[in-house]
Amino acid sequence: MLSTHCGKMESHWSKLNLIILISLCIVNIMKIESATFMLRMTVDESGQMTVEFDGKNFTLNDDLTLTVQDKDCTRTVSLQPPTGDELITRNGYRPGSWLCKSWFARNRKMHPQIDEVRQYYEERKP
Repeated sequence: MLSTHCGKMESHWSKLNLIILISLCIVNIMKIESATFMLRMTVDESGQMTVEFDGKNFTLNDDLTLTVQDKDCTRTVSLQPPTGDELITRNGYRPGSWLCKSWFARNRKMHPQIDEVRQYYEERKP
C-alpha cells in the first residue's frame, strides 16, 4: 500500500515539475518592456501645478498614481505634489509608463501603433 501511495506522489511531482519547467520557459521567452515618458507640469489659472494626461488636466495636490486601462494598454502617471524647488521655479516633470499587450504579438508588423507610441514620446522628451 505504501508503494502505491509513493508511486502516485511521484507521478504528481513529475507533473508539477513539468508544469514549472514549461512556465519558466515561457516567462524567459517573453521580453517585457514598457515605454516610459515624462509629463511637464504647468501652472493653471488658479496658480496650482497640473499635468495634462489623456486629454485632461490633473491637479497635483495628493500623492497619487493615475492608471488608465483599456483592452490593450495600461498607462500610469505619478500625480505626486510638487516639491519646494518645483513650486519656486514653477517647473517640473512627472513620470509615466505605457505597456500594451499587442507589443508582445508574434508579428509586430500587425501592430504599427507600437512604433507610433514610441515616436510620439521620443519627440516629446524633455
